[in-house]
Amino acid sequence: MIAVIAVLAGAGIALLAGGHAEAAAEEAARHLAADLAYAQADALAKGSARSVVFEVDAERYEIQATDNGAILTHPVSKRPFEVDLAGLFPGISLDLVSADFSGATTLTFAPNGTPQAGGTVTVGAARHRFRVSVADGTGRVEIEALAAAGSDPEDPVAD
Repeated sequence: MIAVIAVLAGAGIALLAGGHAEAAAEEAARHLAADLAYAQADALAKGSARSVVFEVDAERYEIQATDNGAILTHPVSKRPFEVDLAGLFPGISLDLVSADFSGATTLTFAPNGTPQAGGTVTVGAARHRFRVSVADGTGRVEIEALAAAGSDPEDPVAD
């Protein structure tokens, strides 16, 4: 009886995680957008360049002082400003699908708050993908839901 309950509970958790994948992917995109806005504002406020360094294979990013590469301190947690997407939502596998800023995986904001180059970052969970775009010149950040991966026969899901 206990084994049956454990199996059913495990199946329920898996079902809930799958049902919340889209919401988790969207929240990860919003979290990223807020972090990009912070890096831009901090560059402007301190008059010092800031870089957001994406490690796509490791599913993480960090915000650094561009001049010395030191990781900034998060203003709330007072810990290093490092974000591990895999740990944002326990039970839901988030992916840092891609980061591209004119061929680089680093977004740098100049001391006046403008990005060195615009570009995009794509995050996802299960088949759900969201693109976070940073406009060249202004640094304006926008979030866009993409078609679910695998919904096009030419684009199979690689989970």
